Amino acid sequence: MGQVAAALATGNTVLAKPVEQTPGVAGVVFTGATQVAKIINCALAAKDGAIVPLVAETGGIDAMVVDSWALRVLCVQAAIAMLKGAANELVVGRYC
Repeated sequence: MGQVAAALATGNTVLAKPVEQTPGVAGVVFTGATQVAKIINCALAAKDGAIVPLVAETGGIDAMVVDSWALRVLCVQAAIAMLKGAANELVVGRYC
């Protein structure tokens, strides 16, 4: 675990592969290129069995998803409060 923590702390990518006896993948969290996230999404969608959730942060923009369960108070600096209207820009759809 120390090697993984050190690699992450210095900004490196870490791929953790479970042993073969592990029953399956419960979810995927990915940070990187949008095109790679689309490939992962399509691969997960084509997989037999239960739906595997994918959380992807792409495009080099720090993101935070806030819903009613996430927190009670959100403080945002006025100069960067670009949230108004951002939901109207969101494109939701299938990539496969």
